[in-house]
Amino acid sequence: MACLLYPLCELMEAIGLPGAPCLLIVTAGAAFFAICNACFYLFLIWSCTRFVASLIFLLIAVSGSILLPAGNPILVMFWILISFGSWYMYFFYAPSLYDEGERPWWLQDIGKHSLMENNAQIDAEVGKFSKALRTGGEALAEDINESIEAARKKAEQMAEAARKQAEEAAEYAKKQAEAAAEAAKKQAEAAAEAAKKQAEAAAAAAQPKAEEKKPEEAKTTKMGVI
Repeated sequence: MACLLYPLCELMEAIGLPGAPCLLIVTAGAAFFAICNACFYLFLIWSCTRFVASLIFLLIAVSGSILLPAGNPILVMFWILISFGSWYMYFFYAPSLYDEGERPWWLQDIGKHSLMENNAQIDAEVGKFSKALRTGGEALAEDINESIEAARKKAEQMAEAARKQAEEAAEYAKKQAEAAAEAAKKQAEAAAEAAKKQAEAAAAAAQPKAEEKKPEEAKTTKMGVI
């Protein structure tokens, strides 16, 4: 921390600002400047709902932005007393003087700040969030299980359809093979029948010629004997 802030001390000495005690001034100045920024942001946030209360934060932010850059310890202490004193008087002390139903309109406290109430409210909100998260997780798990079951059923249906298609293809191939074998058998029988008929026709055509040759052979034999 000192190593980071020490160069700022030399810068403060170079521009003529008081440099001792440097580390305390730089650290406290940074912290107070952060408080001023936070108060200004609270002013912007509360200006629409708690206008009078937001003016207290604006006063703290503006006065700190004016007095803190001076670097005067007296002005810094004066700003601390005025800002934190007014903050405590407006938000805590003044509301305690009135009952909640009798407070004037300009007195707007900081709200419920009981640690027990906040813890109970936080526990209730955490319980609601946990319940919603658990319900969402259960719904998500149920959706995932339904998706897995639907995917499994679809895969089974696709496998059954593929099996039926394979059986139909095998049955069709078997019928085609049987038809081809039957056609080949018929063609072979037809070819054999045609060959048989051709053989019979050739035999029938050759028989008259053989009968014509017998008388001539008989004559030739008779003449040879004479």
